[in-house]
Amino acid sequence: MTRGETGAKKTPKRRMRRADRHQQLIDVARVAFAQRGYYGTSIEHVAELAGISKPIIYDHFTDKEGLYEAVVRGEIEFLTESTLEAVEESFDDLYQLLERTTMAVLDYAEEHPMGFQIIARYPMSFEHPSLEGNLWWSSLLGEFSSTLAAAFGRVLKKYGHDDTSIQLYTHIIVGAIELATRWWGSGRNTAGYTKEQVAKYCVSLLWNGLDRLPVEP
Repeated sequence: MTRGETGAKKTPKRRMRRADRHQQLIDVARVAFAQRGYYGTSIEHVAELAGISKPIIYDHFTDKEGLYEAVVRGEIEFLTESTLEAVEESFDDLYQLLERTTMAVLDYAEEHPMGFQIIARYPMSFEHPSLEGNLWWSSLLGEFSSTLAAAFGRVLKKYGHDDTSIQLYTHIIVGAIELATRWWGSGRNTAGYTKEQVAKYCVSLLWNGLDRLPVEP
């Protein structure tokens, strides 16, 4: 996947292959949605940033929601694939699984801040029209958490946990990592903690809970 996060700069008009144009529109829209949110971004604005006319966008994506969905889907898939790749040799070691998951999310946020803002900063219920009214979804990382639960499940089942509790605990883990990552990257990190230090704090807190986790709280 091409990862363009260099900022919202106009792209000169030129004839592009359809696949390249499709990816360019996703890259440009990622910046716009990260900066303005779903409702603050218009198709006109994306077209202006891409240096094209609106009909070209509609030719690739039915509407703004379709464009947003493509951006979100790409970010979730990228984060999920990179995380699962990072933890693929840790499925039998709960500590390593936790440690590598934390670093994978922090790495993603550091290297792809626009994408992280889209899937972590904005509440799903307000940023995705098809899910309006579902106020319980805190962020789009919920889908990532559900996928990751399969990895944690391989270990937690050995401790007697069932599929439902594994889903819950994985969402708690990802939620804690998400909030710590937001704090670290938001400018409120006045102590100047490094990414590695933040990971250690997260892992220390979560591990000491997981290590003594009762099957029935």
